[in-house]
Amino acid sequence: MGYRAIQITEISAHYHLSRRKCEHIAATRYYLELEIEKNTPTGTVTEKIHITYEQAWEAYNAAQKAEVKLFDELLKDLVKAIPGPEQTMGRPRLSIHETLFCAIQKVYSQLSSRCAYSLFENATARGQIDHAPNFNAPSKLIKNPEMMPNSA
Repeated sequence: MGYRAIQITEISAHYHLSRRKCEHIAATRYYLELEIEKNTPTGTVTEKIHITYEQAWEAYNAAQKAEVKLFDELLKDLVKAIPGPEQTMGRPRLSIHETLFCAIQKVYSQLSSRCAYSLFENATARGQIDHAPNFNAPSKLIKNPEMMPNSA
């Protein structure tokens, strides 16, 4: 972690009248530069402080290793809450929940549609979805204008 040095233009009316930094300038300088001013016999000295934080590596590693699994479980529950269109006639459609699950999973993974298909098969094997849709189905769903939220 390094320092971020920013030149602050001191245009405060208080500064121009008193030639002393107002509390706003002091707070901004402290926040942005982590500076502490100390009065010494020779004048005011500005000391930059390097703050370090301990990393909880065990918790960090555990979270990183479980991220995708937890994401998929949360996503499964989230898409179930979305109401799907009722089908009254015709050939059975793809499940909006499963297709939406796959579309979000594809975007999250940053894979191409064809490469993401293996994720859909894995989700089927884990019981997160019942059927892996065609690799193009999630992209078609994303491009469908009916899927866009209504803007007021």
